[in-house]
Amino acid sequence: MRPTRRHPRLKTRKDKASMNRLRGTALLLTALAALPARAADAVKFGDAASEAAHAVAADNSPSGEGGLGEPCRRIGPGGGLTFDLSCDPDRQNYLTVKFWGSDAEVATIFLSHAGKRVGRYGDAWPELDLGMGGPAFPGRFYYATYEIPKEMTAGASKVRLSLVAVGALSPYESDPAKREKPPEGPTRGVYRAYSDTDPFFRPGRDEIQGKEAAEKPRPTPDAPPDLKALRRGLDAEVGGAMKWQLYGPAWEAAVERGKVPAVVLGAVAPGARPDQDRMADGWKDAAVAPTTVGNGADLNVLGVFAQAYQSPWSRYHHDAELLDRVVRGLDFYCACQGEQRVFF
Repeated sequence: MRPTRRHPRLKTRKDKASMNRLRGTALLLTALAALPARAADAVKFGDAASEAAHAVAADNSPSGEGGLGEPCRRIGPGGGLTFDLSCDPDRQNYLTVKFWGSDAEVATIFLSHAGKRVGRYGDAWPELDLGMGGPAFPGRFYYATYEIPKEMTAGASKVRLSLVAVGALSPYESDPAKREKPPEGPTRGVYRAYSDTDPFFRPGRDEIQGKEAAEKPRPTPDAPPDLKALRRGLDAEVGGAMKWQLYGPAWEAAVERGKVPAVVLGAVAPGARPDQDRMADGWKDAAVAPTTVGNGADLNVLGVFAQAYQSPWSRYHHDAELLDRVVRGLDFYCACQGEQRVFF
């Protein structure tokens, strides 16, 4: 009987499984590359025939030559770009817009329909394209795909959409009316708009794209990291963060003296001290301010505590006080959030 030969490089089941995964990945990439480009409809801005076929109305949105000599339009202050696209009356439809990645204008573009803008920066329905003054993809076109609200296309085979723009954004401005500035100039170039029921957009092979993104190999470190030093440093950071929390004997004593309301204990409030002279509402404001400013970054402290508690290498591994700090912190944030989903 002829002996069974094993592949010299596939000596274990693990090796074979890895090779099968690689083959599967290669087949998937090959299949994706072979998929034909598709879009139910498309309009090419700056092209007279295409714009006429899609009833383009350009309000202060002049056409011109853009990236790689392609025609485009730029939405000027107070202007808008309106057009018709085919849609499916029953399914979810998507809008994809083509932009030139080297453009760096300070202008953010939103979808609009029937004179009503869709969304706001930071909302569940966000902007279509964010322009903060830097190139998004230098030397190459990129595409932004956006879900078209179903009420715009329900029962229709065509939808009329608009693109509008605002200028610089100040999302942390206390006055909501001041969070968006009027545009001071035109937007980055808008080249094409496409509609489809597939959220995975594939541009046509006849469309030029620009230069490929250059690969940047990860640099090889000169020496392996000093894990012991890193761990000592992380433990030191945990110890420092513990000082930010309204927790411990000094805070408990301040509550007993009536200097600090008990409800704020457990909060993470860098800079707060138990000997500070504040009214009860002042303490509440001080306790929630780090949560409502800066995306609630200070709340990450509780996550850091939990990670240290679970890490065998940390001096705080299974430290009872650290666990209590996490619980007290979560108790505070539950207690201070009112019925109207606002603090206190």
